[in-house]
Amino acid sequence: MRAPAAVTALIATLALTACQPGAQPASVQPPGGDGAAPFVIQARQLPPQAGPYSCVRVLVTNRTRETLHINPLFFDLTGSDDVRRKAVIGLRDGDIEMMDLAPGEKTTGLVCADGNFTADVVTFTKNGNGESARAEVVPFTETSPSPPEAPGEGAAGNPSSQPSA
Repeated sequence: MRAPAAVTALIATLALTACQPGAQPASVQPPGGDGAAPFVIQARQLPPQAGPYSCVRVLVTNRTRETLHINPLFFDLTGSDDVRRKAVIGLRDGDIEMMDLAPGEKTTGLVCADGNFTADVVTFTKNGNGESARAEVVPFTETSPSPPEAPGEGAAGNPSSQPSA
């Protein structure tokens, strides 16, 4: 009889802690980021690819005074269908890597999720369960510039450059 009681306690704990009444989602940063945000996310949709998944290239900038832990599983993609999908790793080469970003550092990589969809918003949740940042995904077009890149990876790595729509 101990097992059902333990399961009931676990379910009650999850139900009480998973939803925080009054908690509002982070506002969506416009393309190019939000100057006031502690960590900035920029994202551009990648061209459609063969396979049942969709990807965006993200550029994360740490504007805090502490180390920011990056993990591909801390990201979600929300499609134009308003469905939020957890990131999945290993679908394509170039996944954003697990790392620690020192204050002022940037990193770039792919965030992919299952399903053929157009991503509208990418969400990064600090430490997987803390403060989050949400960014508008710049749609892919044949004439759009390349996705954002981190320093050393091309012209978009220049701190003064911003991805354009």
